[in-house]
Amino acid sequence: MNLPISIFLRRTAAFVACALFASTAVAKKFAWTELVTIHDGRVVTLERVVERHDGRATLPGSSSMIGQSVEVRMAGQRVIWKDDLEHPYLMPVIFEMAGDDPVIVTPVYGFPGCEHYDFPPEGLAALRWRNGTWTRMPLADLPPGTRKNLLPSPEMLEWPEYRGRTVDDVLRRKIDYGLGSPGNPEDLAGMSRIYSGYESSCRHLHPPADPAADAAREHNAVAERAAAVASRLVEESTEPRAVSRQEYLRTHGNKWVRDNCAGLVDRVETVSRTAGSKQGHSISAMGYRVYLVDEGNKPGRLDFGYSNAPVQPVACEKGVIYVLRRIDATQLVLHRFRADGTLIDAHRIVLAGAERMGRSHGWGGLWEVIVQEGGLSLVLADYDYSGTANQGGTIVHRQVYAVNLPPPP
Repeated sequence: MNLPISIFLRRTAAFVACALFASTAVAKKFAWTELVTIHDGRVVTLERVVERHDGRATLPGSSSMIGQSVEVRMAGQRVIWKDDLEHPYLMPVIFEMAGDDPVIVTPVYGFPGCEHYDFPPEGLAALRWRNGTWTRMPLADLPPGTRKNLLPSPEMLEWPEYRGRTVDDVLRRKIDYGLGSPGNPEDLAGMSRIYSGYESSCRHLHPPADPAADAAREHNAVAERAAAVASRLVEESTEPRAVSRQEYLRTHGNKWVRDNCAGLVDRVETVSRTAGSKQGHSISAMGYRVYLVDEGNKPGRLDFGYSNAPVQPVACEKGVIYVLRRIDATQLVLHRFRADGTLIDAHRIVLAGAERMGRSHGWGGLWEVIVQEGGLSLVLADYDYSGTANQGGTIVHRQVYAVNLPPPP
């Protein structure tokens, strides 16, 4: 799930503060030789330089960077790529050759980089040296077999065992721990999946036009105007009940997607759009998106317009996906979808008596959604805890509602 907008803005402010600090701090220079294997098996020698303000960076490509360059000599020609971001913070991941032209591929996320590269939804930008200048090229024009082949950060080259060494494939893999794993892929598709999935990815900051998603939002909005479905309060208790860490993780381990949706639902996100420039920008919410597993091969889309009805935990049963959104203390909207994402129906659910819940935050939390024969069992809870919620706590007020629904066709 995306971070709340307030948190994202705080992170943006922190980035700007780091960049301002970098301009006044003492520079620290890393320079090394790197041997990279390109798509056709050739090995190319690069000279790389990274300058940071003094002090160890905690993350590859962090905002402590002042400047960076990659130099390659080919047929007597000296070609240098220099990062032209005003405050560089992203290190390139690929060096390639497209014909006789050197190519640099860099990840792109965060507003400064996204705006500079015109918000690439893939999370990657390819730059090609041609006619004496670096220009953008489509990722699709990269040679088949293009893979991650650049060192992601130079800090470890100061360690005694690595100092002064030329970086080759063996050393790079040793330093770039887990390379090739799902969390650190080296193929283009895998890297795009990672970088475009970040909370600050260009795709999230400035979603590309998506007519299918727009149509799905409208279709789902029309459906939710269906007649209200009454519920029945079957249990209410104010007797404190302890919740163990194991129980909390069982019901809330993945806050937005229940375990019974494994293989059907991938994740839930808030869809936002960022507008502005490097001098200032704003973020506006557009809606919610429930992503299906292997979504690109399915006809349906689970998209909802932005409103004061945020998405609740998504539950599944027998190939049916149940998406609930909370309107207020006593009303929810339910959409039911088939496994391929096509809409079955929608209902408004009224929870008579639920206004008695929610001592501190307006209404009781939707603690559990249980799909049963003939409908749903919805559990509301006021949950108290000390420290963090996932360590366990106490339910101090609990309500259980039974909701009768027609069987899915």
